[in-house]
This record gives sequence, structure tokens and C-alpha cells, in this order.
Amino acid sequence: MPSARGLHSALDRMNLPFVFVTLLIVSSFARGASTSDETFVMAAAKRADGVIRWQPKSIIDGDFTCRGRKELAILGTSSKEIVIAVFARDVAKPLDVMRFSGIARNPASAILSVESLDFTIQDFEREIGTVPDGLVPSKTCIGLNMTDQMIDSAHIYWHRKHGRFESWSL
Repeated sequence: MPSARGLHSALDRMNLPFVFVTLLIVSSFARGASTSDETFVMAAAKRADGVIRWQPKSIIDGDFTCRGRKELAILGTSSKEIVIAVFARDVAKPLDVMRFSGIARNPASAILSVESLDFTIQDFEREIGTVPDGLVPSKTCIGLNMTDQMIDSAHIYWHRKHGRFESWSL
């Protein structure tokens, strides 16, 4: 990957429109799971639950537990449920496994993505309502969002006091 200074110099010489340059910079520095992370997560997820169909394209990396470490999340499905497992890097036992009913949500259309936790309590309460127990705003760690694109998403966050993932929906 080019250094930021080298990328900036190259873009200056190209005279590209600002929006295109911004998109190029964001996509250049966006991170997904590496091939070694994908291999690790797929093997660990299959050990955790061999019945679930784990989806390698759903693997996301980020600091989900607000401990300043990279973790890896993966989505898997069966006909009856949607499952999300989160692993610490190079630790085969999942930090947590969350299961959602396939009756209320459609496993076939489930998608996993990151969700910003950079909000103010006042804005959350005004726009959504009461802040769920244990949900703490953060500029550095991120949450997860699981949707089947039919009903409200499961907004997943690390409950720091309880040391596990929790979720809320509207």
C-alpha cells in the first residue's frame, strides 16, 4: 500500500476531482479481513459450530470489544437461525456467539456490517429513545449491524460491564 505522502503526491499530479480523490483515498485505506484472517476465522467458526453455513465474504475486522485489539466477526446461517461469531485474533475459541431466530428474520438475506458507536447520548435519546444498558459511545471501537433487509437491524455492541455482546432493535 502506498504511503499517505506518496499517494498525495501522485494524486496532485493527476488533477483529479476532489470527490474522486476522497473515494480513492478511503478505498485505499479501507481494511477487510486478510487471506490469513479468513482462513483462521473459517476454521475456528467451523470448529465452534459445524452445522452453520459460515460466509467468508461476511468477515469483518475491527475493535468490537473496545480493548484496542483487532477482532474478527463472521456471519453464518442455517434454515432456522442467523449466527454471528466474534474471534480475537489467533484465538480459536470465540469471544462470543450470538444467535438470532430465523423465524423473525430471513437467514437467506442476512448481511453483517460495522456500525459506528460515535454518537452522543442526547442525540440517541432524541432520535431513537432510551440508550440500551451497557451501550457506551466510542470514537475508537465499533459495533456490528445484522440485517435481513426486511425488519429492523440487530444493533450489536460490547457490554463492557457484562463482558459480552448484546443487541438492540427498534
